Amino acid sequence: MKPTFSIRLLLFLFAISVTVPLVILLVYTLYSAVITKTQNARVSAVGLAQAAANDVTIFLNGVELHLTSIAERSEIRVALQDPLTCSRTLQILQYSLPEASFFVVLDEQGKPICTILANDLTQFPFSAQPWFSAARDGNQVIVTAPQSGLVPDRNILLLAYPLQAPGETKQGIVLAGVDPAQLQTVLTHQQLNPEEILVLLDGEGTLLALTPDPSQLSGTNLRTAEFVQTALSQIQGNVQTRGLDGTERIFGFTTVPQTGWRVIAGVPTGSAFASAWQYAMINGTLLLIAILLVAAAARWYTKRIERPLNALVEATTAVTQGDLTTRVSVQGPPELAQLAVQFNAMVDAREAFDKALRLANDKYRTLIEQLPAVVYRTLPDKGNRALFVNAVIQDLLGYAPEEWMANPGLWSEHIHPEDRARVAAALAQSSTLNQPLTVEYRLFTRDGRLVWVRDQARALPHHNGQPRMLQGIVFDITSHKLADERMAYLAQLLDQVHDAIIATDAEHKITAWNRAAQEMYGWQATEALGQPLDKIVATEITAQTKTALEETLQAEGACRFEVEQYRKTGEPLFVESTTMMLRNHAQEITGYVSVNRDMTAHQHAEQKLERRTAHAEALAHTAAALNARLEFDAVVRAIASETARALKVPLAFVFLYKENSNSFRLAAAFGLSESCTAALMEIPYVYPIALDSPPTLYSRNWASLAMWSNAGRGEMPRLTGALTVPLRHKDEWVGLVSAATTDQTRPFTTEDSELLAGLADQAALAVANARLFDQVRAGRQRLQTLSRRLVEVQETERHAIARELHDEIGQSLTGLSLVLEMAARALPHGVNVNLAEAQSIVNQIMKQVRNLSLELRPAMLDDLGLVPALTWQVQRYSTQTGIHVDLKLMGLEGKRFPTAVETAAYRIVQEALTNIARYARVQHAKVRVWTEDHTLGLMIEDAGIGFEADAALSSNQSSGLIGMRERAMLLGGHFVLESAPGQGTRVNAKLPLRDFVERRVRERAL
Repeated sequence: MKPTFSIRLLLFLFAISVTVPLVILLVYTLYSAVITKTQNARVSAVGLAQAAANDVTIFLNGVELHLTSIAERSEIRVALQDPLTCSRTLQILQYSLPEASFFVVLDEQGKPICTILANDLTQFPFSAQPWFSAARDGNQVIVTAPQSGLVPDRNILLLAYPLQAPGETKQGIVLAGVDPAQLQTVLTHQQLNPEEILVLLDGEGTLLALTPDPSQLSGTNLRTAEFVQTALSQIQGNVQTRGLDGTERIFGFTTVPQTGWRVIAGVPTGSAFASAWQYAMINGTLLLIAILLVAAAARWYTKRIERPLNALVEATTAVTQGDLTTRVSVQGPPELAQLAVQFNAMVDAREAFDKALRLANDKYRTLIEQLPAVVYRTLPDKGNRALFVNAVIQDLLGYAPEEWMANPGLWSEHIHPEDRARVAAALAQSSTLNQPLTVEYRLFTRDGRLVWVRDQARALPHHNGQPRMLQGIVFDITSHKLADERMAYLAQLLDQVHDAIIATDAEHKITAWNRAAQEMYGWQATEALGQPLDKIVATEITAQTKTALEETLQAEGACRFEVEQYRKTGEPLFVESTTMMLRNHAQEITGYVSVNRDMTAHQHAEQKLERRTAHAEALAHTAAALNARLEFDAVVRAIASETARALKVPLAFVFLYKENSNSFRLAAAFGLSESCTAALMEIPYVYPIALDSPPTLYSRNWASLAMWSNAGRGEMPRLTGALTVPLRHKDEWVGLVSAATTDQTRPFTTEDSELLAGLADQAALAVANARLFDQVRAGRQRLQTLSRRLVEVQETERHAIARELHDEIGQSLTGLSLVLEMAARALPHGVNVNLAEAQSIVNQIMKQVRNLSLELRPAMLDDLGLVPALTWQVQRYSTQTGIHVDLKLMGLEGKRFPTAVETAAYRIVQEALTNIARYARVQHAKVRVWTEDHTLGLMIEDAGIGFEADAALSSNQSSGLIGMRERAMLLGGHFVLESAPGQGTRVNAKLPLRDFVERRVRERAL
């Protein structure tokens, strides 16, 4: 190459080096202009979208405000109960909300009640829509997606708001239908430049409105469009892409609050970049002129500097080849001479620098070898081929530095598959933006272990800005990652705990606040952390209690207590708190940890259980008190007293229903004097309810009733209120029971009503039972009187027949026997054979008459008493039957008993012995008679074949057994029959000796 050509080339390069900064400046200016215009266009697009979103929000807020005001109107609420006037009311209210196309009122099942639409809506599945239950159970307006099928060939937006009938819990919904065409009108409020567009989409990507030309895509789902996908995935932002018509635009988008709708504004990129390109053309022309001028100047200067520069080139070539002894001496322009001087100085400095560099390299290598991390250099444009890696790579991954540098693919192969894409993206971003790289990822070691590393690198760029070399350090962070995972696990575990866990520092500022604490107190963690505990958790605690708790914490390190606290909304909570004190190794207090459990529901449940238990105890006590009495008057009085006791009132009344007069009369009163009660009992009371009404509780101020004001004026207290419950038994009126109070501060509650209703159920049953008992007792008394009279008549008849047999027939037979005996003596010998036979027959008849008289009623029972009669009966029985009877009489010597008792005892023993002779098949029997505690006891026992005692008594076929039991029961005594097949028979009876009838009646009444 000729020296002239070489100098020219150098000068040409010099000219280029002068113009390159100008080119870079131009490119940067153009880039800045494009960036500025692009940013302005993005801001403009987002602002346009926000303005349109505000218009849509204002429109929807207006509709919601009118809809809620309409739903609060009584005419609409009555629609749930009176659908006949609903449509007319909706037509009138249509003028108050012109934005709505129509109204529909639904009940809680989704059934249309009324509408101003002419078409039939009953087939539309309102209840199956996902927004239906949210609107019915919520308390805010729900905006639905476009609905088809309500209006032919049109999609309609629905706004739903809950509706409640007055005085009922039954819910409904009022719907307002809005035509999307009105949204189109809202979008046209914005002034758009040519080719700018506004798009309104719902949350699913369906087109609601489009300006300026909405007719093409009305009702179309645009989710597949790139700018729509981006808008639906973010709340607000912008994106540059092609629109539906193929035009490149910058799309700004934002969200309409509370609906999930997206408003998208498109600004064409051509209009945004037009001024920037015009600016670039002007500056490019000026730059070209400047380059030409510089090239001409360089050519002119070439001739003056060609020779000195060649000398410098030769010297430079020698230096680059390692000859640092080369020096130049140039004669020529001062600048080149000065350049020669500087070149020589540079060579001297280069020689000194090489020496210092060798020393620095030795120090750097020593530092790299001692650093506990992997240090590396790679070439990013050569597939990340490693230029250098220190020996720590072998400790970390098990590969020698030579192996690692020889195989460029080892690094990417050992990255965990789940981390490769992330690391590649971070590396590309760092190279593109020329920024330091910091990334954490996982690497597999040679033996298959997995380690976490933090890779920090910086690119060393060329003069053109491209990375020349990547230099970095890799740290082993496996232990830190495991610790972070452990901390994350513990944090997640704390969030799963159902109790609120609150940690504070030594100054009681909150340092930890789990999810349960957020739910329990209503404060989010971002609100609570760093705040004083008493500011977030308001606690109702006395100074004395607080001091005691602090002393317990100091002494034991932990304490448990129950306290009333408050939520963020001011709602009270009953909390069980366990607080622990935290100390460091020097026993200094570092903080506190509290585990709080919401016991509010538990406390309410306990209080409710206590009330239920008290009511149950009161009902049980009342039941026991009523069941202990059977007399009608006693039961009625007990109802009044138990009502006053259970409800803790001073007065209680019991009224009984009189069917003949269709009124009530006072039967018992508690808390009034006898004279006042007697006066009130004389007044019929017509209670102001229908006799066929259900058993509902009635309460009214009885002080104004004439019944109370006219009776016992001087004694009757002034009542401030009363609670009354009907008494019914088997759907029939029994009466009324009332609890009354004279205390203005004692109102009757629902719990009082429930308790009194329970008392009334028991009272009605007790009154009915008492009436039945009176009827049964009266019947039993009549039956006992009749039975006793029959027994007396029977014994009287027996006594009369026995005496008649003994006195009349016996005497006649005795006279006949004497006449026959005298006739026999007067006749000649041999003629009296027939007379002797007749006399024998008469004697036999006399004996039978005597026995019959004794069987009917032994005279000695009336004359001598029970003991001689039983002794004679046993002896006679043994003689007649051959059965030996072991008779023992204890405490009966010389005593006489009431005639009825002696007769019953004698008949029981007589009948029992007769049954033994007939059925027992034994030769021995026992009879025991004794007295104790004014009672005569009887026991007749045999060891015979026995029988089924219960079956014999219940069959009513054994008149003897039934007669013995009736005789004992008529006297108020007891009769027990014990027998079983093969186990003999025992008869036990106890007969009262004094006031037997009255005592038995009293016992049964109790």
